[in-house]
Amino acid sequence: MSAVPQVRKSPKGCWTCKHRKIGCDRNLPACSNCLRTRRTCQGYGLKLIWPDDGDRRRSNFPPRSTNSNHFILSVDGSGDRIYVLNISREGMLKDIKRNPPGAAIVRWQSRSNCLLDPSTSLKFGYEAGLTGQEPSILQYYTGVLSRIVTTIDDMNNGFRTTLLPVALSRASNAATGLLHAVYSLSAYHLKGHDAAIRYKLLAIKYLSRSLQEGEDAALAQFAASMMLCIGDVFDSVDGSWPNHLAAAKSLSAQLPNGDHNKDLLFLQTLLEYHDILKGYSSGRISSTDSISSADTITMPRESPDDAIIIGALGCSRELMNLIALITRLQSVTPLPDHLMILPCLIHTRLGNLVQIPLINADAKSGQLDSKRILQTAELYRLASLIYLHTTLLPPPRSSSQLQSLVSRSLGLLEMFPVCTSPWPLFLTALEVNNDTDRVRVLHVLEVMQRVRRIGNVDVVQKVFETFWNQMDLRDPGHYDERFDWRELFDMRGRLPSFI
Repeated sequence: MSAVPQVRKSPKGCWTCKHRKIGCDRNLPACSNCLRTRRTCQGYGLKLIWPDDGDRRRSNFPPRSTNSNHFILSVDGSGDRIYVLNISREGMLKDIKRNPPGAAIVRWQSRSNCLLDPSTSLKFGYEAGLTGQEPSILQYYTGVLSRIVTTIDDMNNGFRTTLLPVALSRASNAATGLLHAVYSLSAYHLKGHDAAIRYKLLAIKYLSRSLQEGEDAALAQFAASMMLCIGDVFDSVDGSWPNHLAAAKSLSAQLPNGDHNKDLLFLQTLLEYHDILKGYSSGRISSTDSISSADTITMPRESPDDAIIIGALGCSRELMNLIALITRLQSVTPLPDHLMILPCLIHTRLGNLVQIPLINADAKSGQLDSKRILQTAELYRLASLIYLHTTLLPPPRSSSQLQSLVSRSLGLLEMFPVCTSPWPLFLTALEVNNDTDRVRVLHVLEVMQRVRRIGNVDVVQKVFETFWNQMDLRDPGHYDERFDWRELFDMRGRLPSFI
């Protein structure tokens, strides 16, 4: 007699059933009600509400209360209060458990402590005021995590040289919020969801307080919002990263124009990267940009500075600008006559693009691999060509031109010990046309999941496996016909992140 497998349960119902005002069976990872009715299960985790740009349906803000169990976050911009963030302590603390694989943690703990000392990244007394497990969590961030989220870990690695000095200064509530956002990110990657939730709650609390009190700490507020966004990409329980991204975008707009200091440039580059790939996820440009008519769409300027590879992006700014342009053109199809030439111009630019590594090493820099830096940038270039061909210049799926790009991209992915770039992997996975290549994709993904341990990878896998299943159900005569992968999902519920 075989044992009946035990079904894991959440302590509370999913958000979809709550909104429908029906009972929920609380099955993990998704409730049976949602699966049966083919609805998107919004999960059991932290629920963030942050209206989109131009959304005025939630203009009546709840009154502030110092006794409330919720934290209310509002940002003023152009005379309007545009955002609210409402978070329940009980809901956060009762969230579902997630325990990451321990192999990478064991490797980290077995390394020499001198290599992981935060003092190798910081120029001042980082240890002041740290208690309990915080020194260990910060040590993991400085020694490991801040170095694997960029392809260039040199003196310009803003995850160390920008975020940590601001966070550890504790010069404002926003800086303290940033510090706890760093703790949350590091604790999640090191110990799992439960270890991170307390720090995430405190990060939001301090950021909320900073905004409510009108602190003059715009850079720290911007940084804290971006780190909360990245944290929710890592821990994808509730899919709320677009909400924190919206906050960061709003706060960035309030910073002085023309202020191009190194710290601000790093944060703005990080924001643009997330925003451009969010545009890919949703299949459209953000509403703030859509105000501009098609007449304003032009090719991005060519500049030697824009061809330099940026570690936090994995590629050059010029390449990111071309990806954004493809998304923007896709959103206005069919193209007006005056824009018909742009896809061919993009193809030429991508074909001729030479991305240049610029490394500024110092004593605190990590391992710098020029070959890997160039290969990662090339991977993004190939993925951009695949994106262009599958949207604006679509050949049949089986065309030799497209499959040559897919084959080159897949071969490059297999050259990395660990893939660190979900977006190129996803673009490649969508276009493989045989089971052998699917197995190759899944192997790359399996290593990525085991070593990187970032929650968005699970979401990305679900998307392209669902896409593969739909392709397998097609009549052979219609295999080359294209359809948008976004049509398979309710994109209003949860956007996949490809950072």
